[in-house]
Amino acid sequence: MERILKQICRALMDSYQEFARPFPWKNTRDPYKIWLSEIILQQTRTEQGLPYYNRIIQKYPDIETLANANESVFLKDWEGLGYYSRARNLLYTARVLRDQYQGVFPDDYKDILALKGVGPYTAAAIASFAFGQSYPVVDGNVFRLFTRIFALTDPIDVTSTRHKVQKIVGATMGNADPAVFNQAIMNLGATVCTPKNPNCNRCPVQNFCQAYTDQLIALIPVKKKKIKKQTLFFNYFYIPSPSQSFAMLQRDNSSFWKQMYEFPVIEESEAFSSLTLLSNKVQQKWNLPPIKLNYLGKTTQSLSHRHIHARLFRMPPISLDLWKAGWVEADQQLLNQFPLPKLIRDLLIML
Repeated sequence: MERILKQICRALMDSYQEFARPFPWKNTRDPYKIWLSEIILQQTRTEQGLPYYNRIIQKYPDIETLANANESVFLKDWEGLGYYSRARNLLYTARVLRDQYQGVFPDDYKDILALKGVGPYTAAAIASFAFGQSYPVVDGNVFRLFTRIFALTDPIDVTSTRHKVQKIVGATMGNADPAVFNQAIMNLGATVCTPKNPNCNRCPVQNFCQAYTDQLIALIPVKKKKIKKQTLFFNYFYIPSPSQSFAMLQRDNSSFWKQMYEFPVIEESEAFSSLTLLSNKVQQKWNLPPIKLNYLGKTTQSLSHRHIHARLFRMPPISLDLWKAGWVEADQQLLNQFPLPKLIRDLLIML
């Protein structure tokens, strides 16, 4: 087994340049830039994350600058990437690095792993790419690559399987340069050993791949769990004021999209109400006289654990003294400063 692992490692290392991807964070040892890129690329395609990385690194070139950023402004910079807890964790961790580490990124794996928003994968990436330490980087692409090489049919979303793969990858790395090895397996998984229609004929470890030999490529990796999403129904209301501004509100810290802005909303958990019933709910919730709702359109957004259906209604102008606590006056200039969920940006197009 040890001999086979060494042969796989050599084949991977020899092919590294063939599958290398020229992204700006690939040719740096700066832990700040590596950390930032890895957080951006969590749950995000590389092509989508690249322009965000370039803009953020230009605006916040170091830990100190990021640590001093205004949260609302940074959330606006992050707008469109989704999973906003990543952005909040970046700010929180930058401030920890500023205040507790004098703005210097720790080089100890355990200290890196202890940072908020940093899991084993990200910690291994920083430790290996920035500091040359032998920690295998095992992302989704690498899980797929190694479960296929060794024809592992255990579900990859089970902790024991993830530990097993982690050990196999570490054993395969051996004494190889960790940065080069990790880049090689990540690149190969992303460009050749893809989820669908992998290019096995281009794969440098095809001769060692048990799934290829046994014709199991399409069946591996195996997943046991399927995330059950909660379906939500949001009724949003465009409520203008006599001064041509309109009402927005900021979500609280207990909700998803926390501290982001949206239209006044009536949320429903099972299905949309009829227009008559919804009008009654508006009157009751905000203590308003009978009011006519003008339907503008609908959209949807799928999050990791939720699927949201949204409708937008226009209401007649309401005097500011009838506006409710928490509503703020918004106009186009302020919208450029407010961090908005993608769903709200989609609804704004309907106005």
